[in-house]
Order: sequence, then structure tokens, then C-alpha cells
Amino acid sequence: MPRFELTEHGENVHVETVSDSTRLEELCAQWRQLPVLAMDTEFERSRTYYSRLALVQVYDGTEVYLIDPMAVADLSALGEILAAPGTIKVFHSCSEDLEVLYQHFGVRTEPLFDTQMAAAFLNMGASMGYAGLVEKLLQVSLQKSETRTDWLQRPLNDKQKIYAAQDVQYLLPIYHQLDEQLTDEKRRWLFADAATLAAGVEAQMPPELAYLRVKAAAQLDQPGLNRLALLAEWREKEAQQQDIPRSFLLKDPQLIQLSVQNVNSVADMLALDISRGTLRKYASDLLLLLQKADQLPSEQWPTRVTDFRRVPGGKPLLQAFRKAALRMAEEADIAPELLANRKMLEYGILKRMDIPVPVPRLWNPWREQLTAPVFDPLFASHSP
Repeated sequence: MPRFELTEHGENVHVETVSDSTRLEELCAQWRQLPVLAMDTEFERSRTYYSRLALVQVYDGTEVYLIDPMAVADLSALGEILAAPGTIKVFHSCSEDLEVLYQHFGVRTEPLFDTQMAAAFLNMGASMGYAGLVEKLLQVSLQKSETRTDWLQRPLNDKQKIYAAQDVQYLLPIYHQLDEQLTDEKRRWLFADAATLAAGVEAQMPPELAYLRVKAAAQLDQPGLNRLALLAEWREKEAQQQDIPRSFLLKDPQLIQLSVQNVNSVADMLALDISRGTLRKYASDLLLLLQKADQLPSEQWPTRVTDFRRVPGGKPLLQAFRKAALRMAEEADIAPELLANRKMLEYGILKRMDIPVPVPRLWNPWREQLTAPVFDPLFASHSP
């Protein structure tokens, strides 16, 4: 089925599978002239650190194209489309797509319009799925039957191709409806957040800071956090080098246990439910890392992660900030989660307490400008 007609739901759309560089270059030359393209990806990473790009879907408003990166020898023309400043790329819930595309092409996808984010700015819900949005705006019910399929298998079966095509078939009609409803201000906010997501894939967290993403890191004392930092850095580098998921080496709870328990031997590690296979390969490395961590002078230890639950006066401030954020979201007619996200609220409080805290990924200037006139006097009124 190299070319077929998608006839589901009463709308006929031709679908073409693109498997050679010459055809892709012809299409990209056409797409460079378009103001907007709908795009999606299929990938696999259940057993790897890096995602494996399996398919790129493009809908140009006339036809759907299924681009096979496993068959096309030269994909560089598509990379140029991703970075083309004159063509808006429309995705739905794009964060994972951006990551796999950056890994494969090494370019930032921009300008970018995310229909899930646009729905949030129109107060339709913060995390509306593609099928739900299609049904809400177009009154079409999609069947998500291939969500757990193997996209790396070749040849793709007919059901996979239909599913992949439908993932972009309705993106442009949705885009036009959402864009028409956005005010100029909300459109600026949307493009700012989307650009931040696109830029974020380039600024990957360095391995030495990998401990910051480990759950429960904030609950450790400084000696424990010091051990965790070295262990998490080792896990990150090893996972990258072997191209395997982090959890194939050690899971987060095991990292925490190694960091807080008195571990001096393989027997101690076995008691932490670390598999014998892992210990056969890495026990010596782990014991050396723990010894190294304990020998580091305290001035070289990482700064302790702030546990907001232990911040004096934090709970009533968080409640007050949340109520204010919900009011502001209601007044702006946007999804509450765009302002009342817990990490964002905690950041706003800790920053005003002069406590070092990482800036949340989507804390863009528009949020600061919108919330500061409310949060500043609110914080002052709660200060002793």
C-alpha cells in the first residue's frame, strides 16, 4: 500500500508513503512555499536511551505523506523544513516529537504551534488528547488502536498506515479553528511557550546534574545527596554509552537506597534488591563511586535540593498563591494549570524568599508579567 486513499469518516484524503530521497526533496521544495504544515512522528524507545525515529507524517492540506526514515537515505531536506522560519509546524502534544526530531536532525523545530497547548489557552483543558480534540471540534471519533504497535517493523501493515495518517489528517482543520479563536495576546503566549519547548531539547541536562531528576532527591541530607549525585551521573553516562534506558541499570529507588544505606559490599547491595546481573557487571564500579563520594570534601558536595514541604510558612503561602493563580486563570479564560502548576507556584514563592531554585521550563516572561502584580503584594502580606 505505497499509496492509498483514506476514506474513513467520509473525508477522502490521499496518502503516499515516501521512501526515497528524490521524492522527499521534491515534496520539501513544495512545502517550503506553504505557510503551515501538520506533522507527527512515530518512534520507539522502550529498550533504548535514545529514541528511534520510525516514521514522520506530514499533511500539507491536500495529501498525507508517510516518510520512512528507515528507507530514505538522505533526510536533510526534511530537516530544512523543520527549521524553515516561514512555515508553521503544527503538532499535538509535541514535547516527545521535538526530542526525537532534534536527536535525528540536530535542528530546532520552529515556528511551532501545538494544538494541545492552544486548547489550554482557550480553556478547553490542559491536557486534551488528539482524539478528544478532534471529536470536540470536528465531531469525528477516532479509534486509537495502534498506540502500542511496533513502529520499527517493516513493512508497516495497513492498520498502522491508516492510524499514522489519521494522526495528521485532522491537525490542520483543528489548527485553523483554534488559531481563529485565539486573541493576539494568547497567540503570543502560545508561541512563546512552544518556542521554549523547542529550545529546551537543545539544552539537555548535563550528567553531573542528573540527580535533580531523581524522585525523592529533596528528602536526602547533604552526604546522601553527594552520593546520589555521583551515582546518578554514572548511571546517565553509562545509559547514554550503552544506549539503554536508565532503569535497565538502576531504578530511582535503588539509587536512593544506595545513597542512604551503609553499603560496603556486594551482600549489602543484594539486600537492596539490586539484581545479580547488574551487580556482576557493576558492583565494583558502584562501590568505588560510593567510596569516592565519601572521600570528597564537603565544600564540593552539591547544594541540597529544597524540599518545599520543609520551608517555614510554605504551605499557607502555596495555598494563597494557588487561589490567586486560579483567579487569574479564570479572568484570562485559560486552563488553570497554565498558572497554577505546583512547580511554578513553588518557584514563585522560593524566589521571593531568596532561596535558590531552578526556573521552571515554561516560566516565560508573560507569566511573570501577568502574575507579579498579584504575587508580590500577596507574598508581602504573608511575610512576618
